[in-house]
Amino acid sequence: VLVAYTDGLCKATNRAGEEWGWQRLLKAVEDCADERAHDIVEGVMRTVDAFAGGAPREDDVTLFVGRIQEPISQMPRWREDYEVVAVAA
Repeated sequence: VLVAYTDGLCKATNRAGEEWGWQRLLKAVEDCADERAHDIVEGVMRTVDAFAGGAPREDDVTLFVGRIQEPISQMPRWREDYEVVAVAA
């Protein structure tokens, strides 16, 4: 799982002025880390919105999650494109 975000996500504040922070981001990602990438994004955004409780955003928020569902079990295709020939010198 690869997570990339802008600082506006962690700087989201609640009505008391408390910042959400990267520790809460980490916990939110860990809580749904077994889900699909789209669902992780949705879960994190729901969590930060609930924390903010409708407080206005001071900065833009961007969150990207990339996930490999299944590791490569065969030889990568780029390796198939080349033929290795042993040559005696």
